[in-house]
Amino acid sequence: MVSARNLFRYHHPLFIPEDFASSVFNVALDRVDPIRVNCSADSLFLFSTENRFRRACTHITHNAFFKGFILIVILLNSITIALRDPQLQNASSLQQLLDITDIIFISLFALEMAIKVVSYGFLLHSKSYMRHPWNIIDAIVVVSGIITLFVSSGSGVSALRVIRVFRPLRAFAYVKSLRHILNRLVKSIPKMADVFVLLIFIIWFLDVVGVHLFMGCMNSRCFADITGTDILNMTDNVTNSSDSTLSFSGSSSGPDSPIFLTVDGNRTFALIQNDSALCGLKYSSGRQCDVATNGVTLPQQCLILPTSQLYGDDTVYNFNNAAYGFLLVFKIICRDNWPDDYVHLAGGIGLVGSFCYMFIATLFAGYFCVNLFIAVFEAIFSSKDDDDDIDASLTKVNFVTTSTRR
Repeated sequence: MVSARNLFRYHHPLFIPEDFASSVFNVALDRVDPIRVNCSADSLFLFSTENRFRRACTHITHNAFFKGFILIVILLNSITIALRDPQLQNASSLQQLLDITDIIFISLFALEMAIKVVSYGFLLHSKSYMRHPWNIIDAIVVVSGIITLFVSSGSGVSALRVIRVFRPLRAFAYVKSLRHILNRLVKSIPKMADVFVLLIFIIWFLDVVGVHLFMGCMNSRCFADITGTDILNMTDNVTNSSDSTLSFSGSSSGPDSPIFLTVDGNRTFALIQNDSALCGLKYSSGRQCDVATNGVTLPQQCLILPTSQLYGDDTVYNFNNAAYGFLLVFKIICRDNWPDDYVHLAGGIGLVGSFCYMFIATLFAGYFCVNLFIAVFEAIFSSKDDDDDIDASLTKVNFVTTSTRR
């Protein structure tokens, strides 16, 4: 028997049958009346598809104000993380304030996680909470934060506290543009593999060439011949043929104590520490040390400084072996102060050799190969893929409309 109320509803001019609405206006009903939508699987074995509490959690999860509130919380939490200082005392007012705010933030994040778990389900069905990577990150951050609240000391707790730096990443779950950029970056990784292999090959080629041509050149230094003299007890200035004062220890660019070398068993040489430029030991086109003069002026000679006594950047950036050479080539193609490397290497091999090597390294590896990465990024970001957004699996679940309210 049709009641008067239902009879009025069925004959109302604005009434749309719910069977028709569920098939044609499914999305519109979901937007207009979120309480009508239910998840298609039970949650936590407790909340059925028509459970009112679960409906409320679903409504909250997809509410724009809720998402905006969580974004604000993430922003404030990022600020408090930046304010933390290891030198702060536990009893300081700022440290106590940060600890209190940390408890508040973790509680809010835990509440958000609980609402989503009730709405989506935890693990078993395909659209559950733990089936998406961003939610896994959220769960790790929340659980580690809860543990640090109850355990105050220990090396394991310090490691867990490091995880809180990942809290700002939770903003990716709510900002579509950030997810879009990250998805494009992830998609570009396979396409960058060939470019990466090419770059490694060029670096290795330049490394091998450098080792074969320049091995030992970056160990060459100008030494003063101090045979028959006692430089430690000299009161007069010790100079070279250009009247430049020689320093054998305590310079800003060298070790504190003098470095001596014995040549031919009877000649003693001291490293001139205030002259850190390379000299042309292997190649005559390199810089030549001063010649011998009379008086207190000491003659100089280009000798090899033992690798164990190298100092400064030359200890790791040299062509004495393939490992160190790889680091130097990588430093050059990154254009990290490479003009100084060019001038430094020119002292050992000459300007022409240094120019040719640096030109090839900076042009082909430093510009051409590096710009290939930019080209790959541009191609990926300019492509129009319809499936590059993860909104459907991240913020939505399978919904079905119902014809009754409970």
